Formats: sequence, C-alpha cells, structure tokens
Amino acid sequence: MMDSVDWTSFGLPALIETGTDGFPHAGKMTRWYREQNKQTDVSWTQKRLAHELGLTERSVYYLESHNVGLDSISLRRKLARLFTISPILFGLSCLKDETDPGQIVKRYRKMEPKHHPLRSQRGLARALSLTEKAIRDMENRNVGLDSITRRRVVAHLLSISPVTLGIITLEEILLLERRTVPTSPRIGGQEEKEAIFDLTVYENRLKTLWNRNHTCTAQDRLTQIAADMSRLATELPYVCSNDEKVVRAVLCRYHHLYAHVLRDQGRYDVAIAELEKAAILAERAKDPHLLMVTLLRIGSVLRDRGTVTEAQAKIEAARNNSAGANQRRKQAYSDYQAAIGCYARIRSLECIPQALQGVVLFDEGYVQAHLAQGNREARRAAIARLESGGKIIAETKDMLEEEFAIRITLRTYHNTKAAAMLAAGWPDEALRELSDLMDLPEEGDMSRQNAYTGYLWSQAYADLGIIDAAATPAQDALTIMKQIKSRIHMMRIAGLQGQLSQLDNKHIEVIRLGVMVNS
Repeated sequence: MMDSVDWTSFGLPALIETGTDGFPHAGKMTRWYREQNKQTDVSWTQKRLAHELGLTERSVYYLESHNVGLDSISLRRKLARLFTISPILFGLSCLKDETDPGQIVKRYRKMEPKHHPLRSQRGLARALSLTEKAIRDMENRNVGLDSITRRRVVAHLLSISPVTLGIITLEEILLLERRTVPTSPRIGGQEEKEAIFDLTVYENRLKTLWNRNHTCTAQDRLTQIAADMSRLATELPYVCSNDEKVVRAVLCRYHHLYAHVLRDQGRYDVAIAELEKAAILAERAKDPHLLMVTLLRIGSVLRDRGTVTEAQAKIEAARNNSAGANQRRKQAYSDYQAAIGCYARIRSLECIPQALQGVVLFDEGYVQAHLAQGNREARRAAIARLESGGKIIAETKDMLEEEFAIRITLRTYHNTKAAAMLAAGWPDEALRELSDLMDLPEEGDMSRQNAYTGYLWSQAYADLGIIDAAATPAQDALTIMKQIKSRIHMMRIAGLQGQLSQLDNKHIEVIRLGVMVNS
C-alpha cells in the first residue's frame, strides 16, 4: 500500500478532505484559501471569485463544494495564481501552460511498437472511448487535453512521464521526498554516531531562500520550504544527541522563513502558529538566542497585522462605517500591545546579544509610535528608542544577518523610521526622513523595500492632504507589490486609497488608484 502524503506539510489544515485521487479536494481547498485571503481582504467573496473566473456565483458554489468544473487544468492554474496555491496541491507540476501537449501525445503514440494496438489513432480512440476524429483533434489542436483526468489516463496508457504533460502523481511526490533525504541507519543501541543526511544542504538552501525573499519573494518556493521542514522533522528523532540541537535550530529557522512568507501573504494566524512551533524547537534546543529571534518575529507579525488592520479602518471610514472603523482600530491597538508583550518577554531572558538588543529597541520604538495616541512625549520617546536601536544595528549589521538571518539595511532603517513618524502623526518629519533616502541608490533587486519607500511618500502626502503628490507614487508601488504578491503592502495601499477617496473621491488619480486596488 502506498504511503499517504502529509498535506499539512504543504500548509493545509489537517481537516482538509482528499479526493478519490488522493490529492486535496480541489474545491474545498479553493474555499479554504479564499477564506484565508478574505481575512485580510473582505472582498474575497464567492461573488468576487465568480467575477475573477468569469462564472456565476452558483457555479462558484458548486465548484467549491462539489469540484464542479475543476477537472479543467486551466481553471486549476488560474485559481493557483489567484490565491498563490502551490500547483502540486492541484496535481500539477507547474503553472506554465504547455506549448503543445497534443504533439507530445502523438509523439509517444508513434513510439509504441509497430503492432501495438495503441500505436494507431484508432487503437488510442478505442482505449479512450473516443472517435478517431477526437484523437486527431486532440493531437493536432489540443482539444480535450485541458482535462486533468484525460491527461492522467493518456500518460498511463502511453507511459508518458506525467511531468511532461504538466501533471504530477502522488507516487512522484513521495519518491521525490525519499530521493532528496537518504534514509539514516536506525539501529537501536548503536554506540557510534549514526550517518545522517547532509545538514549543510539544508543550511545552504535556507540562506538561498532567505536571499530570494529579500530581493523579491519566496512565495513560489513555499512547497520547497514545507518539504524541507517535513524532512528535517522526520529525521529529528533519529539523529544522535550531539546533532539533535543543530537539527532543531535549522528546523526552527525554516519555520521563521515559512512564517515570514505567510505574513507577506497576509496569513497572520498561520504565520504565528508556525512561529509558536519554532519557539518550542528553540526551547527544546536550549538556544535562548534563537528563542529571542523567534519572539522578535512573532512581534513583527503582530505589529504588521496591526498596520493592516489600521488600513482596513481607513477603508471602513471611506465607506462611512464609523463603527467598523473604530472596531478595526481597537483590533490594531490589541495587536500592538501583544507585540510589546513579546519584546517584554525577550527582556526577561538572560544575556541578550547586543545585536538583538538593537532590534528589540528598533521594533519596540516602531510599535510604541503606533500606541502613542497623540501623546507628544510618548511619540518622542518612541522615535528616540527606534533611533537608539538603529545605531546598534548599524554597528552589528553583519552579525545580525550571518547569525540571526535578520537583514536591516540602511533603506530599511529609514523606511521604518519614516513609517513610525507617520504613525506618530508627523508627516512633515517623515518626508524629511524619506528625503534622506533620495541620496541612496536603489538596493538592486530589493523590490519590496524600494516600492515601500514609494508607498511611504504617498502616505506622507496623503496625511498632509496633498492628493496629486500622493496618488501617483502609490500606483507605482502597487504595481510592484502586485508583482511580488505582497498582500500586506497591497492592503496598506488599499487603506491609503480609502483615505484619499475621503479627501476627493472624484480626483482622476484617486479613481485610477481605486481601479488598480480592486483589479
């Protein structure tokens, strides 16, 4: 009997149903992802999904509940792109459309032995219960090959590698996992050190994935990250005591990265759950520094969720829903307080490295600026704390990145300081801070931070009521954020658009930004 795939390692909840093919129930998985997105963007209703897909609401209902229409590969790919779902979960090997799958079928059919019944179009037609004309249309015009069921059957009949036809089987997923992680000897009572998989492979890959996420996004590598975490967790019980702490630490840092990507997608609750797992690993590894980094990252997710909730409050205010706006602000305040709790817990730990002390001050100052609530002294104290942390970070930057995988560049510092000033209600000071960035070159491929600077310019001008200067940079920033699928920043810009629409909902650039936000 074939082993079953643990779909929770791919980020799905344990209760997700599987279909008769062994893959997650495509419709219910789609609904789960839609509802996850709805937590940060309330417009993701069945009505919106119907609009995105060009279907009726009733069709979307049957799609999500009964898989109706989801035999279509093109529809599965569209859903995967909409919600950033790994194609593997849909039984697909990639999201790219095959150039000519019909010709692939034709070539493999002709590779059959001369007298084999499947060599002819007639023989293949009989095997598939189709007409010869249908086979000709399939091979010459790709008719009928949008069906995942059809491709699976054809791949099986003609011994075509499923990946060649853009699909993947459960056997291949399991085989890939086994091939990547050699089995370790597991002989009870063995005194000498057991041979384990090469941990440096995972450490190097982790660095590569972090770099990818810093420059653009690692959202397209979530499957790889989840698979690596699963392999590390599988091996953990069998490593010798000397290596156990090291493996736990690497697995903990994988959870950090996974949570960081989930946070960028706006999936805050799942991100926090991953970081809570990381905290347990750090505690069991008896690594207080790793625990501190984990708590810092939990605080980051909480504070970012707070900023997005504040953006949603602006949207509600633009809709004249003052009760909804006030509720959102209370939720944001609660998240900021919870983040402060994480920093307090770090301070309760012993021997905080100077580099991490700098980050605690830096993050704490940013959050306290949001909590200042019009208190001038609290605002100044918050900015002073952030600046103190920034000075320490500048002195320990290399150690932060090398030992703790925390990258805070000069642009990141100025961006964060400007954002804190905006939160404190000082847009003029924020503009002066952003002006200092004009002398800095753009940081190569650091798309997110470069675009974030543009958003902050827009937010500062919006807070000053200067609509013309606010709308255009926001449009440019939104274009980049959509390209890297950063939902957290997309929601911030949506909130900005709501704020601008309150100032002048007939301004052409505000209207254009609104169209971009909702498209």
